[in-house]
Amino acid sequence: MNPHTPNDFGVTSYIGFMKSLINHPDDVKVLRSKHILLDKLNSDEELAKIYMEISIPTVNNAFFIEVQEKIQEHYNSMAKRWIAQMISLYLSNPWTAIGLLAATLLLVLNFLQTYFTISPRSRKYLQGKEDSEEGDGMEANKGADSLANLGGPVNATQHLRQTFIS
Repeated sequence: MNPHTPNDFGVTSYIGFMKSLINHPDDVKVLRSKHILLDKLNSDEELAKIYMEISIPTVNNAFFIEVQEKIQEHYNSMAKRWIAQMISLYLSNPWTAIGLLAATLLLVLNFLQTYFTISPRSRKYLQGKEDSEEGDGMEANKGADSLANLGGPVNATQHLRQTFIS
């Protein structure tokens, strides 16, 4: 459409859309904080009152109705609300964000340590471990037999001292 013809309702549609968004001074405050509304008025109440008093002709707002429905759907999403609340509460300061990251990392590492402590190892590793344990067991038995032949606990203690000291 040509902007100089009376059939162009772009501005009227936009004003109608903004009027549908602004129902309370808090709405003006949110739109101003997001830099959607820029005005020179003294208060949010004045701008909300101006939008409430504007009378516009009915135009086809199909595009803006779709946008408004998406905004309402986004607003009604509980998950997005919870995430936004968590971000504003817990991540407003860089130190809290670093603390949350560190706590999460420690929790994950703790979980991994617990998992690898409890879970069985691979079969190859276990078979190799069992073979070496069997060999260690035989050597340990030989050592116990040689200690038994030393003639009692006193001689065994002396034998161990001599072995480790020299």
